[in-house]
Amino acid sequence: MSNKVKYLLLGLLVIGIATWFSHSYNFAMMGLTTFLIAYLSKGMRRYRSQNPHSQDE
Repeated sequence: MSNKVKYLLLGLLVIGIATWFSHSYNFAMMGLTTFLIAYLSKGMRRYRSQNPHSQDE
């Protein structure tokens, strides 16, 4: 998937959450928090070392 498509989908998600935010605060905050946690955990999974038993010093 190209970067252009990824940014388009991210933009649509942000606009959708902003619209939903004005109608249903509780559900919108839950969706936003879930998205942020998933996005941040993806970054942590990407840079994890290959050997989980190695000691980083």
